[in-house]
This record gives sequence, C-alpha cells and structure tokens, in this order.
Amino acid sequence: MKAVNIQKRILELEHENNVLKQTIAEFEQKLSQKCSNEEFLKAESENKDLELAKQELEQYKSHLEEVIKERTVELKNSEMRFLTLSDSLSGGAIFEITLTKEDIPWIGYMSKTVSSLLEFDLNLMRDNLGAFYERIYPDDLPIFNQAFTLSKETKCEFNVEVRFITPSNKIKWLHFKANAIEQTNNYTVWVGIIIDTTQKNIFQQEIQEREAILNAIIENIPYDFWARDAQLRCFLQNSASKRLWGNIIGTLPEELPVNETDKNLLQQLMFRVKQGEIVNEEIQMTDKHGSLYDFQTLIAPILLQGKIQGVLGLNIDITDRKQVEKALIQNEEKFRNIFDSSTDAIVIHTIDGIIIEMNKEFQKLLQLTSVNVVLDLHTLIPIVDFELFKTNIINNCNCNATENVLFETELELKNNQKIPIEIKSKEIDYLGSKAILSLIQNTTYRKKFERQLVTAIVETEERERARFASDLHDDLGPILSSMKMLTGLLVDTKDFDTIKNISNQLYELVSESIRSVRETSNSISPHILKNYGIIAATRNIIQSFQHSIDIQITTNCESVRFESTTEVIYYRVMRELLHNTIKHAQATQVTIQLQYKKNILQLEYNDNGIGFNVDEKLQENSTGLGLYNIISRIKSLEAKYSLKSSPQKGVHFILETKIPN
Repeated sequence: MKAVNIQKRILELEHENNVLKQTIAEFEQKLSQKCSNEEFLKAESENKDLELAKQELEQYKSHLEEVIKERTVELKNSEMRFLTLSDSLSGGAIFEITLTKEDIPWIGYMSKTVSSLLEFDLNLMRDNLGAFYERIYPDDLPIFNQAFTLSKETKCEFNVEVRFITPSNKIKWLHFKANAIEQTNNYTVWVGIIIDTTQKNIFQQEIQEREAILNAIIENIPYDFWARDAQLRCFLQNSASKRLWGNIIGTLPEELPVNETDKNLLQQLMFRVKQGEIVNEEIQMTDKHGSLYDFQTLIAPILLQGKIQGVLGLNIDITDRKQVEKALIQNEEKFRNIFDSSTDAIVIHTIDGIIIEMNKEFQKLLQLTSVNVVLDLHTLIPIVDFELFKTNIINNCNCNATENVLFETELELKNNQKIPIEIKSKEIDYLGSKAILSLIQNTTYRKKFERQLVTAIVETEERERARFASDLHDDLGPILSSMKMLTGLLVDTKDFDTIKNISNQLYELVSESIRSVRETSNSISPHILKNYGIIAATRNIIQSFQHSIDIQITTNCESVRFESTTEVIYYRVMRELLHNTIKHAQATQVTIQLQYKKNILQLEYNDNGIGFNVDEKLQENSTGLGLYNIISRIKSLEAKYSLKSSPQKGVHFILETKIPN
C-alpha cells in the first residue's frame, strides 16, 4: 500500500516539472515577439530575474530529483522487503484488485503464495478471474458477492469467509479481508489478505460437535445437573433439573422454589465450594412439588486460569437406594433379633468349620465371656465326628439336596465338659458366598428324658405284666382252683342231686372265669373302644372306677368316630389320669369334658385332689412314671397339652389335637 502511494507521488511531481518547463518556454517566446527595443532592457532585466528564478528552479529540480532517487531506492527496498514477506507468508496471501467504473476487475498484485494456497496457476488467474469465482463453493457464492457489493458501494471493509474448491477437489476455508480505496478516477482498489482458515474451521467444527455431544450428554443425564457463574447465577440446567425445580436459569440460590431450610443448606454448600472445597455429601431436599428426595450431592468449583469462576452441581437421586438400605437395615435388625432371640444355638460357618456368625445362645452354650474370638467347629467337636459331619454336608451340597443334614455329636468345652448336641445344617448364600447355616440343640435334657422315657416304658410294661399276672392269679386262679376241686368231687360222687349241685357251681365258676378274662382283655386292649368309639370306652372306664370316686363327663362326641390312633391315645391318657387320681390324689370328684369343635378335639380333665409339684414329679423316676406315660403318648400324636397342678390345688389338664378333615 505504501509503495503504491509513493509511486503515484513521483508521477505527480514529474508531471508538475514538465508543466513548469513548458510555461517558461512559452513565456520567453511571447516576450521576444512583443517587446520593443525600449522595453527590451526592461524585459532583459526581468529576464535576468527569471534566469535567477530558473536557476533556483533548476537547483530545486536537481534537489528534488536527488530526493526522488533516494526515495525511489528506499521505495524499491521497501517493495522488495514487502514482496519477500508476502511471498513467504505461510497459510495466507496478499492481493490487490482494481475495479473500474465499468465494474471490470483486474489483478494489480498477488503474492506467490496464492498459487500454493489456491492450488491455482497465478498467470491463469491474472488473465481469467472468473475461473476463481467458479471455484467458490456454490452455497457460499451469494455470501461472497453480497460482501463484495457492500464493500464496493460503501467503501467498507471487505470481510468474508467462504469455502473454495481446489482443482484437486479439496475444500478449503478462505478468509478474505481487504480495505476498499476509491481513486479520483472512480477506480476502486482493494488491498488485503487471504488466510487459509481450513484448520481453524475444522477445529471449530470439532469443538461445535464436541459441544453438541457434551450438551446432549448433559441433557440426557438422568440426574439434576446445573452450573452457576462467579456470582452464583445459574447459566446451565438440564431437563432432569427442570423437572425438579422448574426453569432456574438466571436465578441465584436464594431464589430457588424450595423451602428456607433447603435454601440455607445450598447456600452453605456453595460457600464452601467457592472457598475451593469439593462437596460430596448425602442431603435431603424437597422439590417444587413438595416431594422429598435423598440426593448424593456433588458440587465442585469451575477453575479458569487458577481462579474460581463458578460452580458445577450434580444431584444424584438416591431415594430408592436409601429406601432399600433402610429396608435392609430393618431386615438386618429383624434377622439379628431373631438370630439372637432363638432358643437354639445358631452358627454360620464355612464348609471347613470356621465360624462366621454365632448367636447369643451359642455363646451361652460355649460359656464365652468375649465374642471377639475366632472359633472353628473342628476344635469344638471330636475330629472324627467333624470329618463325618463335613463329608455329609459336602455330599448333600453336591447332590443339590434341599433337605437338612442331621448330625449328633458332642460339644467339647474348655473345662473338659462334654455336652450332647444335635446339628441341623443347610447350605445358604451369605454375603455373596456359600456358607453353612447350622442349628445346634443341646440334647442333654432330651437325652435324659429319652432315658427316663425308655425306663418308664420298660417299667410300665413290667408293671402291666405284673398287674396282668396279679389279675390272673387273684381273679382267675381261685376260680380255676375251685373248678378243679369241684371236678374232683364230681368224679367221686354218684348222687344225682350232688352232681346237679356241683354242675351248677361249675357253670357259675366258668361264667365268672369268662367275665374275668374279658375284663383282663379289655384292660389290655379294650374291644369297646375299637367297636363303639372313644365315648363308649370312656363310659366303660368310668363305670369301672365309679365305686371309688364321683366322675362326671360332658361331651358332644357321642356319634363321632376318630382315627384309631387318636382314640387309643385319648383313651390311654384318660385311663392314666383316672388311675393316678384314684391312687394318689385323695380326690372326691373328677370332671371330664371331651369336645370336638372346628376340627379340634379337646380333652379337659380336673380333679379336686391334693395336687403335686409338676417339675418335682418330672424329676422323680419312680413316682413320675405316670406323667411320662401321658407325655410320651401325647408326643406321638403331635398334640398340644397343658398340665397345671400345685399342692392342695388339684390337677387341671388340657389336651388338644387338630383333626384332619
């Protein structure tokens, strides 16, 4: 631009010098033609002045030519530097385009870098500028022409960015920027630069694509996401956040549509973040609809050049998770309550016997003073038993069996005491791993009871045999002896009256013996119970004992029959109760109620005897056999019973059995 102006100024000075020379010559010619001799002297004097002026003009001209030469050299040097600079310009090119008043464009100058920039022959462009226009991307050509026309008409800056299709069919982004200069002859000259902005636009497009992806990610985050500037005014909010709080763009924390407590909480959190802290906490907040949420709140500062320029917030809805956690805690508490409240010892252990969990009953069984100990089953039970126990569990697991593994062994305590136990085990999933759940029952009392029960059964059998022998000896024995004696008399006599009398006596004795055998048979296995049912058999018992005590019975089962096992056990229990009352209670009255209602058969027995201490009787081997007989029969029926008695309070006994339809 500077070189062009200097060149124009030189041309103007040379033109003025030529005009001046021509004026002097014309003036001398006119002077020689018009002046007289008188006037010649005067003219000559003036001519001398003119000569002096001419000399001064020549000196000025000479000086001016020297200045012009110097400036021309400087101009050429500047032009050479400019051309060198423009030709070595990387990623850009310099141009000068002139548009005449007839709108005919021609290229005044273009740097050599135009060829590499546009992949175009420079000479071809000089001769045919239209070839350049043909390479502008069709969609961008109207934009280019509009910017060019605006610059031509208003002489404003020509500034436009378009796509250009190179001869190798590559698309480049070119940014044209030039100043419009209007010449006196109505020529418009544009001098400016072309910059290759392809990489910039590629980067910008990538940034826009990434920004679009980022916005899509933010928008599709299923949780409340927002951002605030340095003044904590919201400038970004996703749709999930809008569903909770409404549109909060442009609002401050204190302007949120939430209660004052939540506003204060948010302000406190953001104050901490503006101090450089990253907040990661669980909080509770109420949304614009009044619904309460549990959030995992993450708030972090936005750092630009080491300074906090805002905050980012993410509220993850953990309401469902907190409800699940609450339910898990409640279930854990329930499990722990059941686990520790069980009357059986419970342990959870590995297949190798290492105990993971144990309840209080197990601790009590082991007489532990501290629970912070590592226990192993193989150290608590005999090693041989443990190996067999382990084998049984492994076999059960390998077979995918659903049944429990039952195993009896002994628990060996530190004081060398041994406790008989029964272990009932099953494989379970525990905390994501396989484990064994074992219920351990102290069978000391059961073993003792079983021994007492066996003893009672044996003694009862012996007592029944003795009673049976006694009945045969006391009842049937004398009758048979009398029959034997009468039979001997019958053989020795021939008197008809005597024979008839002996025969009548024998008949009576035979009848008596039959009755005695029948009673003994009924005592062992009552045929009335089998043929006529529980009520008929009960009344038969009552009739047998009626001479000793007043017995009253109430029932609604007159015409009802039950399963034979049920009837036999109820019959034996009533017979045992009556036998104990008559033998030990010193009672004067017994009441029996046998009722059948809603599939439940209930026997209620009461006497007004001297009573007894139930616990003490159960501990006595000799006098408690009757009770063991009753309890053992009830257990075989899987029935419920209640036995209450105390000294001078009589006996109250209830037996209930559920009868299948």
